[in-house]
Amino acid sequence: MALGDLSAQVERILNLIKVLTSDDLSGPQIVERLSLYYGASGTRLVRADITMLNAWGFDIQSQGTPPRYKLLMNPLTIALDDAHVDALALIRTMFGPQHPLSPPFTQLLQLLTTSLNDDQRARYHQQPVVRLDLRMATSYPELDQHIRILRFAIMQQRQVQFAYRSLDHRHHALRHLVDPYEIEYHQQHLYLVGYSHQNRGLVDFRLDQIVGQSLQSLPTPITHADRDLYPYVFRYRLAAKLAQRGISERFANQQIIQTFPNGDVEIEAHARSQFYAIRGLLRYADSASATAPTELVETLKATLERMRAQYED
Repeated sequence: MALGDLSAQVERILNLIKVLTSDDLSGPQIVERLSLYYGASGTRLVRADITMLNAWGFDIQSQGTPPRYKLLMNPLTIALDDAHVDALALIRTMFGPQHPLSPPFTQLLQLLTTSLNDDQRARYHQQPVVRLDLRMATSYPELDQHIRILRFAIMQQRQVQFAYRSLDHRHHALRHLVDPYEIEYHQQHLYLVGYSHQNRGLVDFRLDQIVGQSLQSLPTPITHADRDLYPYVFRYRLAAKLAQRGISERFANQQIIQTFPNGDVEIEAHARSQFYAIRGLLRYADSASATAPTELVETLKATLERMRAQYED
């Protein structure tokens, strides 16, 4: 079922639950009240939806003459306290209406907030004091299809192939055979984390740069189901002023291997690749410096020299 069709079905079901919560209604009365959803299909679709709701755990029975549907038990009428309502409000603001992943979250929130009283509903629609922004930096026109294909491939541990336009090949897409592992959100983008057999290494592929209909799930299994997604091991020295506050989880599997008299610490950490180690270290500015391996130190020196040269007159 397409995402748009699913959204329409959920909206119809929510409205059916709402009218049956207020009144006992016959099939024709439901069609009349919800003509936008049932006008073309009539009572046949009403009966199908009620059968589905009963299968989901609702108790809706046909009673009286003429027969009227009576909602005897609604499993969604759960007791929510203020902390629950605040958590739902936070999710609501994290995935705004323009977010490409908002439809399923919106539908879930509609289900969970069906039974809120007036005070709780007012609290739910207030702006949360905590803000977690998950906005995207670009549009994802193929997101529904990509997520569906990748989810199947990841769950079945199957390879995928697709054409990809990287920053270095914007005008000429390169084909990749990939072992897919997970989809991550960072830096306002969605990335497929996978092992590229062309690059012979782990790559983060931006989903919006996968060419349209080129993404395919293959019958061939991935080569290593237990592949380490953070294989690059390195060390860096962190200034005491930051180390004393607690080490940020900027890298995977971090551990302090040495503490210096001035309070500085040397940390061993893991990253996806040297690129991600450098990017994370640069965010520390002058509060951190790479110590090993040697090629990481030399690459950082060269990077900083190129950055310095950009500011020369």
